[in-house]
Amino acid sequence: MLWRLQGSNTYVLGSIHATDMNPIQLLPAEYTAFANAARVIFELDSTEALDPTPIQLPTGTPPPHDRIPADTLANVQAHVTRLGLDARCLHTTKPGWVALQLMVHAAAAAGYHGHLGVDEQLRSQAKREAKQVDKLESRADQMHILSSAPMDEQIAFLSHVAQSDAGLSEFRQMLDAWKSRDYSYFEALLAKRIELIPHTMSELVWRRNTNWIPKILDQARRQESALFVVGVLHLCGPVGLPYLLAQQGHSLLRCT
Repeated sequence: MLWRLQGSNTYVLGSIHATDMNPIQLLPAEYTAFANAARVIFELDSTEALDPTPIQLPTGTPPPHDRIPADTLANVQAHVTRLGLDARCLHTTKPGWVALQLMVHAAAAAGYHGHLGVDEQLRSQAKREAKQVDKLESRADQMHILSSAPMDEQIAFLSHVAQSDAGLSEFRQMLDAWKSRDYSYFEALLAKRIELIPHTMSELVWRRNTNWIPKILDQARRQESALFVVGVLHLCGPVGLPYLLAQQGHSLLRCT
């Protein structure tokens, strides 16, 4: 899913962070935007070292098990065992991060990998072609948002993931929607996530988009062609880049 900032050579591609596609399947306009881009900017640099401290429960802090429904705990433990994860994560790691790890490992076990994500494959290709590669934020920035989410929302998200197949069916739907460029699916998914974890989604999508807009506009003032690659949810609804840019008098026009 591709957008262009009107009056510029700046494009924004909505990506999905893990796939089973090798190589990824871009539409002609999307491939052209990438091929013509002198500069490709991603959300972050996945090769940056990751400090795990923010996602860990502080030493001496009891795990929030008394606030987690018993059926959720049982489901989480079953997923942890099935996926071969360290059972100690329930006692050492914040619930939101446990939920994400369940999703990542369930997807990987089914053949969907981060290194095959749209962003990672384009990053590798951009480097091979000696394009300028940059990032919108650090991994620490993203980690802070994930680790500082309200505990009740972390537990709600963990319950949502644990009561299903660790999010695998939902992920497959997301990938199918991306392949068919079904924008309406992602708008509906974003609305459901906002209903489930409103503060967390506001920080993950609205605040980050707000922080990124000056960088997008600065790039658009340059003559060179550039492509921003961000998760597709960043382009949806009233917290998405098209809507937020329109509020500032700019048009982000959909191309695919």
